[in-house]
Amino acid sequence: MPESTRMKRSNTIYGTGRHVGLLMARMAVRHALRQCVDLQYRTAYLDKIAVLLAGHAAEGLFFDEPSDGSGLVAGSDLERATLLAARLMASSGLADDLIFRSEISGSALRNLIKNDRVFAGDCNQILGSQRKRVTALLKRKKHQLRAVSDSLLRSKTLSSEQISTLLNSTQINNKFK
Repeated sequence: MPESTRMKRSNTIYGTGRHVGLLMARMAVRHALRQCVDLQYRTAYLDKIAVLLAGHAAEGLFFDEPSDGSGLVAGSDLERATLLAARLMASSGLADDLIFRSEISGSALRNLIKNDRVFAGDCNQILGSQRKRVTALLKRKKHQLRAVSDSLLRSKTLSSEQISTLLNSTQINNKFK
C-alpha cells in the first residue's frame, strides 16, 4: 500500500493525496459487494475481482485515466484479480466448460496464462467485464465517494462506521439524484 495511505486493523483509514480516492473507492465497492468473502460460487469470484479492480476503475473515473498503481508487483490488486480470473477459468468448475486445466497455485496459473493465448484472452475478458461493472457502480456512487474523500481530506481519519454513514447518506443520495 502506498506510503500516503495506511489501513489500520481498527477499520480506521488514514490518508493523504491522490491515494485517498483509491482507498475510499475500494472501501465503497466492498461495502456494495458484501458477499465477496465466500469464493465457492461464480458470482463471488466475480465480486472479488471487481473489488480488486476498483482502484484502477476509480482512477479512470476520477482522474480520466488509470495509473500503473494497481499492478507492477507480485501481489498487486491486478495480479490477484488476474489469478482469480484464471482460477475461475482453469480449475473451479465454474467456467463455461468443466475442463480442469491447472492446479490453483499461482505459478501454474501464471504459466497457463503465459502459454495459452486463448486462455489469457478468456481471463482478460473476465477482467474487462468486471472493470466495466465496478466502473458503473462507482459512477452511481460518485457523489457519495466524493463526500468520503472530502471528509477524509478534512479529518485525516474515518472509521468504517463514518464511511458507511456517508455512503448511505440520504442527504447525499437525494441531493445528487
